[in-house]
Amino acid sequence: MRALLTFGTALELDREIQDRSGLSGDMLMESASGGMAAWIMSNPAMLEAMRKSDVPVVALCGRGSNGGDALAVLRRLAFEGWSGLAAVVAQKPEGACGRRLAEARLAGVTILEPGDPSARRAVEKAGIVLDGIAGIGYRGPRRTAFLELEGLASSRRHTIVAIDVPSGIGDPGTFDTDPDTPLVASATLCVEPLKAELYNLGWRRFCRSEERRVGKECRSRW
Repeated sequence: MRALLTFGTALELDREIQDRSGLSGDMLMESASGGMAAWIMSNPAMLEAMRKSDVPVVALCGRGSNGGDALAVLRRLAFEGWSGLAAVVAQKPEGACGRRLAEARLAGVTILEPGDPSARRAVEKAGIVLDGIAGIGYRGPRRTAFLELEGLASSRRHTIVAIDVPSGIGDPGTFDTDPDTPLVASATLCVEPLKAELYNLGWRRFCRSEERRVGKECRSRW
């Protein structure tokens, strides 16, 4: 049996791990992305979807850590020999996300802005789409960057893989500030420890799939 932590407690634990162990957020992100990329590369359904398109994977990236995770996954896939990878990235990515953006660009990933017409075409053609728009630290009503990326995601009817949690899932008590439904994921790659909110009956249908470990301290797939 594994513990379930709320989003707030998980954020506190992440900071505590960095303070006590001396591990940076970049190092944790690198570990997480390794587990995610490995899961994608070992999943027959994902590989089949990727091979059917000349745009195997598109990542929708917000400014924060989830966007950074998604960019790191793309870089790892590029290192595995995949070409045609693309990322649609919100303006002014912060901290580690900005560093992962520079690395992804150097690895050959095509970087697009949400308002670029080619961004929607890339999403529509993609084998799979990584949802790295927003994570457990997102608060309040959905801002412009979120809504632009969410609009692109809405053109997809299947094969959306959520990074950590589907964007838009939050504490059920925040419904008054963000009443819109989350993105629906075909699979969710969740950082261990598992998040209690994902088991909330109101949110669970947006996560889908069975659980599987994949790594930061470790990650799981729903």
